[in-house]
Amino acid sequence: MSSSTLLTSFSDNEADILIEIETMVKTLASYPPVTLTRSELPQSYLNLLRDLWDALPRLCSIYREDLDYSEHIEAFWEQLDAMGWLEDPAGLDAVIETLKLADVHHFCVKLAMRTRSISFTRRRADRRYQAHKTREHLASYLNEVLQRYSRSLVIRVDLGLKQEHQSDITIETFYEYWDAFYRRFEYHKIFWEMSGYAWDIEQGVERGYHVHTAFIYPGRLFRNDRFKAHQIVELWQEITNGMGCAYICNNADYMANFERKGTLGIGMIHRDRPREVENCINALCYLSDPDKVDQYLRAKPEGRRTFARGNIREVMAA
Repeated sequence: MSSSTLLTSFSDNEADILIEIETMVKTLASYPPVTLTRSELPQSYLNLLRDLWDALPRLCSIYREDLDYSEHIEAFWEQLDAMGWLEDPAGLDAVIETLKLADVHHFCVKLAMRTRSISFTRRRADRRYQAHKTREHLASYLNEVLQRYSRSLVIRVDLGLKQEHQSDITIETFYEYWDAFYRRFEYHKIFWEMSGYAWDIEQGVERGYHVHTAFIYPGRLFRNDRFKAHQIVELWQEITNGMGCAYICNNADYMANFERKGTLGIGMIHRDRPREVENCINALCYLSDPDKVDQYLRAKPEGRRTFARGNIREVMAA
């Protein structure tokens, strides 16, 4: 293999492969339009070509027609299809045996051109615009929920799957686990009396597929946020058959850090303390923050949401 750091992880993890593809496409897009002869091409670019050549079967192994892909991933599949390399992914090894480096170079040039198209740029802008609108709607919703009671208990938990199980997880599998968890909002006792919630499914380099969650309860009924958070995590572990992992933001060290800064926005929030309400809205709007870098899903089942907000009464009425 070449010395390039791209496309050399040999990961079979779907989430990792999607990020590999995106990184490769972004790298190709960073090169100026290629009009050079092979002898004039930079070594880093030649390394990338060889890495891609070697990695194609692994990258193509995750392709499925029934998923919605982000713009970088979609461009990659479209160019593969235009080259005739997606017609029979199972026979891609035989196709690769007939390829020359010039074929891979041609593929990369055409792929980079796709990233400079108007439609590609529009999709990226649309995703950021939608994130801004989602944040606005979430802020309005949270303000309404926090005004319902004199005190509200606010809990933040991030739910994911343990690293050793990531290779077995597709985005459909993750949604199946999340759907099973989400349905519990209607009837499970740990969600009784819940006054509001929000969730956002994301994908990261370190954690793969995961979901940020926020739960709000009337403060007159509930006071122990950490106990409630642990109940939520236990339910996630039950649903994922022990494969789940979690990070509870309502822990002493995490909260003390934000309290020192005067920005603590979880735990017990008092309606008559505007600073607490403002901090809470800012903290929970992180779920839909358009400035988060590279946390969006690169693939999702067709028609599925990545974000939702509501309250328990809305869920029960649905």
